[in-house]
Amino acid sequence: MVVNYCRPLLKKKENVLLGKLWNLGVRYECYEVNDSKVVRNLSTRVVSDEEIQCLANGLDYGLIPKRVDKLMIASNIEQFYHRVTDITQHHKKFMNELKEAGAGAIVKSDVRVLNPKELTLAADLRSLTQSFLHKANEFRQQNNKLDCKEKNYRAILKKFREDDSIIITRSDKGRGIVEMNRQDYVNKMLTILNDSTKFSFLLEDPTIKRETSE
Repeated sequence: MVVNYCRPLLKKKENVLLGKLWNLGVRYECYEVNDSKVVRNLSTRVVSDEEIQCLANGLDYGLIPKRVDKLMIASNIEQFYHRVTDITQHHKKFMNELKEAGAGAIVKSDVRVLNPKELTLAADLRSLTQSFLHKANEFRQQNNKLDCKEKNYRAILKKFREDDSIIITRSDKGRGIVEMNRQDYVNKMLTILNDSTKFSFLLEDPTIKRETSE
């Protein structure tokens, strides 16, 4: 119990000290050392050790978001609710009746009353969603405020994003990261696509024709 209570305080103190070291130029202590061999720089841009360490996390690495997307969460919860209830079937029935009655008409399916189980489920989902949003915001605010590694990575990734002369992608094999000049990447892609032994130019999309015939 004492350990659980003191852990946030110790973490806060640790990050304060790391922040001071960062300001003094001692930056290697702000994050763990990743395997730099997974990053290959084929561009003319000079990549610093810090940038290599950032890229070495891989393209699947995710930073803690600065904000919680409430609309996306609400949309996912609504979709889940639709799947576990018969609301979707009710909507289809309503649309069919409306189509037969004409636009603007009032139909029997226009009003839907939830049964007790559906009401309970809706209330439980609402409570769980609110609890999740509260915890997510609390976690996000605490970590974005204290973790100097996150701040450093954000600054590095912002520099990469603003540099239109390069492109960062996966290697052909494995989980390596490759940095290339954008024009070199485009030229290589065009060379592959222009290879007539592998690709041919089509005047129309055969997929649409095949789907409509089935």
